[in-house]
Amino acid sequence: MRQIFTAKKLEDAKKMIDLEREKALNDLRASVTGLAMTATAKLLSEQAGPESDKKRYQAFLASAGEKHD
Repeated sequence: MRQIFTAKKLEDAKKMIDLEREKALNDLRASVTGLAMTATAKLLSEQAGPESDKKRYQAFLASAGEKHD
């Protein structure tokens, strides 16, 4: 009987871990979606054109640690 109780507790623990994992993944997906939407909104709100594209490209390269003309 003790083995049955232990097996049941182990099974319950595994189910709880799976539920927590799914919750964490769903929270992560929601966060990534929110970040992507915020970044997209920021990019769309900026004035588009060759000069802003060049500035954005230079900022990207600066953050990547390289300098190009």
